[in-house]
Amino acid sequence: EYGPVFTKKVKDIVENGFIKSVKLSSGIYQSDTVINMIAVIEIKDGDKVLSWEGLVNKQVLEPNQWNSINYQYTFMQSVTNKDTKVNIYLWNKDKQKFYIDDFRIVFITGSE
Repeated sequence: EYGPVFTKKVKDIVENGFIKSVKLSSGIYQSDTVINMIAVIEIKDGDKVLSWEGLVNKQVLEPNQWNSINYQYTFMQSVTNKDTKVNIYLWNKDKQKFYIDDFRIVFITGSE
């Protein structure tokens, strides 16, 4: 249901600044036409969740071939606390079988 989690502290992503938004992209291969996959972007301070966003794929995916998927999320407030953690993962809500390749995360940052 849950894939591997990308986890980094803000200070390991941007040295002197803040995170404004994040772009995710990947190749996906599935045999079914319907996938209820959600890209989750979570900001945590210790055990406290400061932000949780579930991005739903709205792109048409062709079955039995590789497709490209893209997500972009802009934070309502820039992420500035250097000790908070950014967690990014894919949530396979319906537990369908699919393959992911070339998963890419790009942070858009600003300076203080």
